[in-house]
Amino acid sequence: NLPSIGLGFDKDGMLTLDTQVFKAALTSRPADVQHLLSGTDGTSGVANALNNVLSQYMRSGGLLPAARKRLTTQMATLDDRMSAMQDRLAIRRAALQKEYIAADQLMSQISSQGSSLSQLNNIYRLY
Repeated sequence: NLPSIGLGFDKDGMLTLDTQVFKAALTSRPADVQHLLSGTDGTSGVANALNNVLSQYMRSGGLLPAARKRLTTQMATLDDRMSAMQDRLAIRRAALQKEYIAADQLMSQISSQGSSLSQLNNIYRLY
């Protein structure tokens, strides 16, 4: 198996090679190492399988197209959400403007009524 010849993966999924284990396996069991890497017919080993997987991965474009597609989709979703939020904010702003205008008109009416009451008070002032 791969760990017995020093091949493995680190925590990030990167392929690693422990050269000391590889040299020891190559020194003590060279035929087994060759059989593992190249197989019985030279094409059925781990090296060929890894080459096939990598070739297929490269033909599909690797991770970048999938990541690009995912990011494009996320950006479109965020754009839609921002647009919807802007629409809601515009509606809320219009409602608040109407409320402000109505409150301003009421304040003007109250001020006008206060002036009228003041004038009436001046006219009918009791001495």
